[in-house]
Amino acid sequence: MRLTSFLALLVAFTFVLSGTAYAEKTSKDDKRLKWMLKRFPKLDANKDGVLTESESKGKSSRPATKSQPQQPAFGQRSRAGGPTHVNVKYGGHKRNVLDFWQAKSDRPTPVIVYFHGGGFRMGDKSAIHRNPIVQQCLNAGVSFATCNYPFTNDTSYEQILHHSARAIQFIRSNSKEWKIDGRRIGAYGNSAGALISGWLGHHPDVAKRNSKDRVERYSSTLQVCGALNQPVGTDQMVLPHLKRTGAPVFLYTFMKDDVHHPDWAKKVKKHCDQKKIEAELYIRGEKDPPNNDPNTALLKFFFKHLKVKGKTT
Repeated sequence: MRLTSFLALLVAFTFVLSGTAYAEKTSKDDKRLKWMLKRFPKLDANKDGVLTESESKGKSSRPATKSQPQQPAFGQRSRAGGPTHVNVKYGGHKRNVLDFWQAKSDRPTPVIVYFHGGGFRMGDKSAIHRNPIVQQCLNAGVSFATCNYPFTNDTSYEQILHHSARAIQFIRSNSKEWKIDGRRIGAYGNSAGALISGWLGHHPDVAKRNSKDRVERYSSTLQVCGALNQPVGTDQMVLPHLKRTGAPVFLYTFMKDDVHHPDWAKKVKKHCDQKKIEAELYIRGEKDPPNNDPNTALLKFFFKHLKVKGKTT
């Protein structure tokens, strides 16, 4: 895979996200921080309406008020209302952890997997925890998982993609224990997670049938994939792999900055149409999903290809 131009563009994006090493600036006199404050208001840790350089990096100078509850141990069942299993290790890297919600069902369930965004430099699986899409899946008898993956500070983009593939393989390897139907797995993600999901949906299976590692024997393929805010890097990580036998693709773009320009999603849709891959595209303000409800639109598309009869509400 040729990643030279992708590396340069994505580094530029993460430079914007993570700030620079110069003297402290604020959103009052810096356009970048002003943009970040508008786009990511929660970064303003002390809630004073001004975003500082330190806050943009997640390093607030505000004194702690209350100690935060510790994360459950690896694989430990979470409290009621949360995931069934939290921080389950799926590989050897410290960020090879996932959370899994097991849907109540008398039969093995399909699974939808979420990969977070963050320019391959930041982000966490917990970003999806409070999204109503999780409960919508459980209500329909569909299990749900969200995965962390390594960042570029200690590994390559190619390796990140293969770590993500292992997460899918690991989930399949637990089909019996988690009552999963390994023939019905879909994945989607936001920004960097969209690149991961698109790659997984169309890259050749990474399974090694004779591997001594049990997890590696399982397939990494998807039955359906989805992309929220298709970003820069699409032409290196997704477009070259699109193939007729790959997974159907759902696309929704609600950001319109340079990194997540709608043209990237449009390019994916165009290539899918040319290769006769089923693809559904929505862009906020141009072609909104029905009732302006992207969750329901995504689930309707996923449920169709995962052969789910449950409702999306």
